[in-house]
Amino acid sequence: MAEILSLPELPLSPMFIGDNRIMTIEWQEFFRILFTRAGGPSGPSTSDSLSSVVSQLFDTPTNYTKRIEELEHKLQALSEPKSYDKRISKLEKELERKLQVLAEPKVYDKDIKELKLQSYIGPSVPFTKCFDWVKIVANGLTLSVGTSADALSDLQTAQDGNFYHVTEAAGTPGINLIVDFAAVTTFTMVRVLAIYDGSGTHAIALQLYNYAQTRWDTFDSLQDAQEDVSTADGYIIVNHSFFVLNPIDYISGGVVQIRFYHTMVGNASHDLYIDSVALYK
Repeated sequence: MAEILSLPELPLSPMFIGDNRIMTIEWQEFFRILFTRAGGPSGPSTSDSLSSVVSQLFDTPTNYTKRIEELEHKLQALSEPKSYDKRISKLEKELERKLQVLAEPKVYDKDIKELKLQSYIGPSVPFTKCFDWVKIVANGLTLSVGTSADALSDLQTAQDGNFYHVTEAAGTPGINLIVDFAAVTTFTMVRVLAIYDGSGTHAIALQLYNYAQTRWDTFDSLQDAQEDVSTADGYIIVNHSFFVLNPIDYISGGVVQIRFYHTMVGNASHDLYIDSVALYK
């Protein structure tokens, strides 16, 4: 292969003039100098010299095969995904996943509600049924103030259509009714379904006898209310049930006493209707 020649200065004029395509003097001089630099008759072959000239004129390599291989390699490199392309693809997938999550109900919403609830009532625990309620039925009663024509059985069963009806006395107290329970070892709730038809200035205390302190403790009261104890499937009564946290104080020898006590002067036109009185453990 011929060595690369140092070209003479290229003429600025056209190479040929006229219809006969006559080479101009400037280009003739150019090729004369080129011929001399190429070594004259003993220099490189004409094709090698032309190859060298063309290579320099058009800035193309003489080894076309090698150049083509380099270009093919660069084209292949361009078609391969860049590392940042892979990173962008990963980020796009992550973004799509997060957008899907945003469209779903948030778990943290529930967590926030749980934290707010705990700030008021403390940590919540799953509800577990500890026991089945066991009803303890009243086994006796004493009505010392007030009048009634009904029996104990009328307040032993709820929602049976039977009521223990007490008419208030005109004296003080207006009503004093004690309901007794026997053979009690413990209890958690006192369930009372009853209603007092009196006046706005009258009420009945609902009490348990405290054997530890030898006194009557009030847990609830029956205020004046509109009753209906005559319409089947439409009775209007009030739930006065309550829980007892220290039942041992209210048990003596298995006996528990519940009192309905009207403290102020009674009125004979006022009435107490009891559907049920029971203990539950």
